[in-house]
Amino acid sequence: MGEKFMRIFKILAAGALAAGLNACAITSQSEIDAAAGLSVKGGQFEQTLHKEYIKLAMAENKEGDHPDAIYFANKASQAASGTAPKPDTRKQRQIGKKDWKKAKGGLRRIAAMKDRGGMKFAPVEMARAQAGWDCMMQELEEKIGQGKDIKACKKSMNKALRAAAKKYWASLGTKPAGAKAAAPSSGFGDAFAAARKAGKATFTFNGNEYHTRVAK
Repeated sequence: MGEKFMRIFKILAAGALAAGLNACAITSQSEIDAAAGLSVKGGQFEQTLHKEYIKLAMAENKEGDHPDAIYFANKASQAASGTAPKPDTRKQRQIGKKDWKKAKGGLRRIAAMKDRGGMKFAPVEMARAQAGWDCMMQELEEKIGQGKDIKACKKSMNKALRAAAKKYWASLGTKPAGAKAAAPSSGFGDAFAAARKAGKATFTFNGNEYHTRVAK
């Protein structure tokens, strides 16, 4: 009688677990569908950010990570509202100090490009860079077994920032002598901001002279 009862209990427990997982899958998919069907307010940045977050939500849903699928769907909904969400930080993600120290330079590079007018001359690339950053934050939070995904997210972010940098130089009709069009470092952003604050027309960084004009 006892063994029979235990077998029945295990079957019922397994059924309940399966039902619960299925309910989560249905809920996350409905959230994604609702967010994807929204009419996006705003410009290219909001439109692209909405699209990229939907992609992330769908990817996480496919992997069975329903909480993150819903999280990205919610960020997509916020982007669609016309008030784009900010990039994630350690306030949203539980990331170790060492990992954050290594990764935070990416966020600073995004901020530096924004300071240079990136939202005006490269809104699509800036949205992709933010989505790549948030993707990396999500994978870093999970970390174990996510090395490949972390690299893929980082690669996506870097690619977007490089594309934004090219548009930056194109918008000004110039580029630093002997330098490749690359995404700005956090040090560049600080130097650029300081020069503009001081009212300087140009400044020197890593041996190259730059102006402080921003794209209009």
